[in-house]
Amino acid sequence: MRFPYSVLVLVLVLGSRLPASAGEEPAKPPDPPAPAPAPDPAAEAALKYLEEAKNAWFSANRSGMKAFTADLKAEADDLDEAGEGRMKKLLTAETVYAWNEGGEEEIAPIQGKNMQGLHKVLLERIKGMWRGIAGEPFGAAPEGAAASLKAGEAETEVAYTRNGVKVKSLKFDPKTKLPRREESTEGARTIAVDFSFVKVGENQVVSTIRRTVDKENQIADQSSWVFENFREVNGRPLPTSILADRNGKPIRIRLTYTTINGSPAQVKEAGKADEKNLASILSKAFGGRDVLEKQAAIKAAKDVGTETAAGLLSKYIGDPDCGIEVAKALGSMGKKSAVPPLIAAMEASKKNAGLFEAVCAALGQIGDPRAVKPLANNIWSGVTSAGWGPIARARVGALGEIRDKTSVDELIDMLEGTRWGHQEGLRGDVFAALAKLTGQRFRGNYLEAKDWWKKNRETYKF
Repeated sequence: MRFPYSVLVLVLVLGSRLPASAGEEPAKPPDPPAPAPAPDPAAEAALKYLEEAKNAWFSANRSGMKAFTADLKAEADDLDEAGEGRMKKLLTAETVYAWNEGGEEEIAPIQGKNMQGLHKVLLERIKGMWRGIAGEPFGAAPEGAAASLKAGEAETEVAYTRNGVKVKSLKFDPKTKLPRREESTEGARTIAVDFSFVKVGENQVVSTIRRTVDKENQIADQSSWVFENFREVNGRPLPTSILADRNGKPIRIRLTYTTINGSPAQVKEAGKADEKNLASILSKAFGGRDVLEKQAAIKAAKDVGTETAAGLLSKYIGDPDCGIEVAKALGSMGKKSAVPPLIAAMEASKKNAGLFEAVCAALGQIGDPRAVKPLANNIWSGVTSAGWGPIARARVGALGEIRDKTSVDELIDMLEGTRWGHQEGLRGDVFAALAKLTGQRFRGNYLEAKDWWKKNRETYKF
């Protein structure tokens, strides 16, 4: 006979309610969960403030410091302790910097003398500017340390303590919530990082980072990098120079941006220039070392384009950073007010072939006969020196652009000089200049050129 299923169920139910047999311990109820630790108001306030400060950092820096690629020219001046240049243009490099969103840098190889040193300096100094952009800008909390917040009118501090000893502190500007100083202790060493910010347009960007390592109350290592002369370049606030110092050995690195993300670098102009404010714009720009500001001022003078503007701009032909660009601008402006300063600059720039050539070219473009004699005078002086050739060719090229009879006179006289064996290679340049002015090709024959000019000088018209 089958056992009724309903009886089995009844037995099981009743059996579960029977008392335990003798010797068996009744089951203990599970332990209640441990109560959650009471929230630490001081730590919560500190963490909340750090989150707000991190957002302030991102907001201030993102527009200027997010990833981009820049082609730039870097020139470094080795400075003495007073900040004066000991060796100008010590290093020059054409390079490409690219920052990705992770804050990591990539740099194209640099070739040339001492380039690896410049590579290292630039990489170390510039990457401080991108510190913490993607990630935690103020570093991780020290292990086992408790955070607390101390707010004040002059400064706000987030401090971390472990066993009653402060191991890290972060000090902020109470208004902007941007960091001023970060200090941490590792055994006998104290590492301090100081920050300064500068307003560029609508952005607050890092301008100074100084790092000091103190060992047993003695400075073990000290370095700083100051980002100077910010300009808005293609909408980004970027520095045009960096003052870097490692243990009292300063170096200034001047940066000239060529492209930003593949587009030509454009500097935001302060406003439209005119004859009334141009002198002030030029004085302000050329009174500093901001190359981009100087370039913007040169463009402003070109845009004004008057004789007065050319005269004002010509005061800066000797500028060590942009003298060549000034000379080129004066040539393109074509104003006669620039001729006397350009003539004066010829003598001063003889040791700078690039500037000398730009000055001569500018005089040729303007085409004022007053420049003929200065261009031709003493052309054979220093003929045996290594740098004579480029200077002489620059003079001849300029004479070939000045459409005046005196230019032809001087070029004919130069041909007579080449018969003495002085730099025969210059003959081709002189004949080319004569052909440009007269339309005649003398087939390298000096006597033919001399005779033709003697017959046609009085009636010749340009």
